Amino acid sequence: MRVLLIRSPPMAGKTSLAQLLEKHLLEEQPGTRVFRISLLWMEADDPGWTFSDRFRWLMGNIGWRQFVSECSRIETILIVDEVQKLYKPDMEDSVPLHGGKEFWDVFKDVQQYSKLRIVAFASYGYCGAYDGNVTNVSPFQLSEHNTWDVAGELTKSVIARYFALLWGYLNI
Repeated sequence: MRVLLIRSPPMAGKTSLAQLLEKHLLEEQPGTRVFRISLLWMEADDPGWTFSDRFRWLMGNIGWRQFVSECSRIETILIVDEVQKLYKPDMEDSVPLHGGKEFWDVFKDVQQYSKLRIVAFASYGYCGAYDGNVTNVSPFQLSEHNTWDVAGELTKSVIARYFALLWGYLNI
């Protein structure tokens, strides 16, 4: 599996889980590039931000397309927190917010031939995130197999179980 979307209510521990995933991967996968970004970092000082511009800013002048191109040669895991910031508004013919179409359009390529794996974390309660239909969060159709709902308290044993499942899904 190359793309995994993990969803839960706000304040359920998604960011902590993303940080723990990053820490584990950095320690256990030394030959793999691991990046973690939060879309909250992108909106900090500019309400009109676009994904492409802020990704370039976060990555030290490496654009999204260049990053994805590099990932065709280098094993990379990208952890994206607060991905609901790029969901489509609740209108059929709308485009993803903040230029997010560029992000979502990569998913098809990633599934086919890239060495890039994406683990995205999203909150319920945002357009496209709160209903039961996981396929209309983006222009790319995500199957239920690629979507996990996290609910309840994230205890040590629950986190261990999620990590065991993650490693299996990500072929780590």
